[in-house]
Amino acid sequence: MNLRPDYFAVWPVRVAALREACESWRNTPFRQRSAVKGSGGGVDCAAFIGCCFHECGAVDSLIAVPPYELNHAEHSTESVFRSWFERQEVRARVRRVDESEAHLDGDIVFPQVGRTEHHAGLRIGALVYHIARPSGWCCMSVEQLAFAGYALHASRYRLTA
Repeated sequence: MNLRPDYFAVWPVRVAALREACESWRNTPFRQRSAVKGSGGGVDCAAFIGCCFHECGAVDSLIAVPPYELNHAEHSTESVFRSWFERQEVRARVRRVDESEAHLDGDIVFPQVGRTEHHAGLRIGALVYHIARPSGWCCMSVEQLAFAGYALHASRYRLTA
């Protein structure tokens, strides 16, 4: 069990910095395995989360996610994200949140796309910041996601200090 405190739990200034980092990616298109901010760049959902955590000072270096197939969730019930989050070196900084726990700002959430958790975003309040394919940067309410058919998966992770 990870006894480290949750990074964003009681720190409004940290949440504000995370929100600012998320907003700074506005107008960035989707581009697989990329992390370049702005309309001429591109980013995928995994790199977006890592970059936002890095930009707000939550992690020291950018996070490298293992390679993945773009349409993985359409063909498999095994989550690349789930297996990556369960790796020992990743679990040193994140914890899996029990489904009975209330959402906290900064939670890493999984809008259900396809057959498994193959898409991720950051939840701040009732908003989920994520990079959608093909549109790019998005900020949607939990209700908007559900209406679009992408309800949040019950599982989620939380960055620890």
